[in-house]
Amino acid sequence: MNVLRDGDPVSTMQFFAIWRALADISADPVIGLRIALSLDDAVLPPSFLAAYYARDFRDALQRVVRFKAAVRT
Repeated sequence: MNVLRDGDPVSTMQFFAIWRALADISADPVIGLRIALSLDDAVLPPSFLAAYYARDFRDALQRVVRFKAAVRT
């Protein structure tokens, strides 16, 4: 059994599994949106911060891709 700990990286599979589990156990159809809106932008990692101020979901994804590409180079 994997346990997520502060500072440990989360794989893409784990990330989406967490969101699927939240959707499965929540009776709220917009639980993801409620969580996202409740995040404190002062403590977001830079990649999330870039997406947080996007115009829409597509723009958010493009901002994260640009940010991640810039960090790698």
